[in-house]
Amino acid sequence: MNFDAFQTIAEISITLAGFVGIIVVLQKDDHGFTKVALVSILVNTVGTAFFAFLPDLLFQLIPEGISWRVSCFIYGSYHVFFMIRHLNLQRELREMSVGLRGMIFGSTMAIILKLSVAAGLLLDWSYVIYYAALIWSLCIAVFFFATLLLETRAESERVSDDA
Repeated sequence: MNFDAFQTIAEISITLAGFVGIIVVLQKDDHGFTKVALVSILVNTVGTAFFAFLPDLLFQLIPEGISWRVSCFIYGSYHVFFMIRHLNLQRELREMSVGLRGMIFGSTMAIILKLSVAAGLLLDWSYVIYYAALIWSLCIAVFFFATLLLETRAESERVSDDA
């Protein structure tokens, strides 16, 4: 099986994490970044990088069908844990933005698909589902990064208007 696309996703993910780190360091004195957004970006970028390599590693150790099931189970469990943690930090679903609700809905679908593969269903689609889940995790990171930048810009405009 060819995992070059997964490696590319890992490289993009690591690059995004590094870029976010640079932005945070350069603007830390000027703006307070929300902890939820930073944690979400870090969890999704680092997690995506790790999980992009997991199937390739498991293919070396166990048969293909089992490796997809194990990969999807571990990735799905990771995703469930951090989604629950994120929802606990947010407190109220009704107070969330429409974009964040969309992220939660999409994440729920990705989790269901990954856990379906882990349960032995949709094994013929395991590569596509896993690939789509990795892309989805990158989309979540980009969403939170954009939110972080927009909040920072809005705050800096508010400060300049007050001056």
